[in-house]
Amino acid sequence: MMAPMVRTALAIALVAATASLAPAAVNDDFNDNTRSPQWSLVADDAARLNVVEQNGRLEVISSGNGSATGDALYLSDGIAGFRMSTASSFEIAIRYSFTNFAPGSGTPPLGLVFGVGKDVAGFDSAAIGISYVGASPSYGVSHRTDDVQPALPDAFGPASATGTLVISYNAAGDDLAFAIEGGATLYTLNDTVNTVWDSGDLLVSFGARGSGLITASGDAYLDDFTVRSGSVVPEPAILSAVMLIGIGLLRRRA
Repeated sequence: MMAPMVRTALAIALVAATASLAPAAVNDDFNDNTRSPQWSLVADDAARLNVVEQNGRLEVISSGNGSATGDALYLSDGIAGFRMSTASSFEIAIRYSFTNFAPGSGTPPLGLVFGVGKDVAGFDSAAIGISYVGASPSYGVSHRTDDVQPALPDAFGPASATGTLVISYNAAGDDLAFAIEGGATLYTLNDTVNTVWDSGDLLVSFGARGSGLITASGDAYLDDFTVRSGSVVPEPAILSAVMLIGIGLLRRRA
């Protein structure tokens, strides 16, 4: 039998481990210029397209010659990652700025994106974004189920070069909505998250996708990610790590 002091020490150690790994505050204003532990960085080709936390924001740096499907994203599956629970309604938002644009010639656009998804690969996911068609910015929304993207009206322009992207979920109706702060909802994905994806929680991602445009510091960026309402749950990897720590302590103290 484990002695009382050993059990107490184990309980304290597990609480400490959980506190260090669980997401205490998932909002991020990027002012510290350091990637917070809730985020991992997904960059298909960082030399050509990357997101860099600097100047108190998340800046998009692009050489203009990357892949049209290349991603550079922050994903909420870091060592202190989180998911948005779909057991209750939620709303999340992020500010964007995409002001310095020189249209390319016959090249795919570069877009800023903000999305949620059931899995890391994005097989079941949906996102809102802003990109340039010709010389004008446009909003767009798309989604995938089982890695299949159906035909959607993916241009909702004209768009503002600065603003706030908003994603909200209505648990009662199983509806995922995409909007611009101060404007009408652009698109609502009905009866999908629980009904089709069978997802009890969703990862969050934001960053950039595409090629055909050179961006330097300040040309395109995201800022002030905020969970406005809803329930945040730890990424399952965190819980696994806590369990492993507990098992290790038990073995050492048995």
